[in-house]
Amino acid sequence: MRVRNALARGLGLVALAAGTLVGVAAAPAAAAPDCIVIKNIEYYSGAIYADADWFCYSTGQSTPWPVAIQRQDAAGNWVTLASGTGSATYACVGTATKTYRTGSTVKDRSVTAACG
Repeated sequence: MRVRNALARGLGLVALAAGTLVGVAAAPAAAAPDCIVIKNIEYYSGAIYADADWFCYSTGQSTPWPVAIQRQDAAGNWVTLASGTGSATYACVGTATKTYRTGSTVKDRSVTAACG
């Protein structure tokens, strides 16, 4: 009887240890990022306006982020017309329709306007 109880306790400890190891190996995947960059660009009343902020969901805090206003030239290269931290403004020169963007990364925004 004592041998059987000791054996049962020993197997129970082995199972508990194995469960602990499995629990460590099966930790949840990394959480989604808490902070993101939010950018916007728009045409209004003869100017292009862009803004960017670093926003953190957990704190609700927003911090100004570097932003640029770029336009494609005749050769197909993107040229920076204005830049700033938090916001940038480009006063339109002409009325030709052009496309402007906030930068070259995937999540950047663009706007097409008669701002030549």
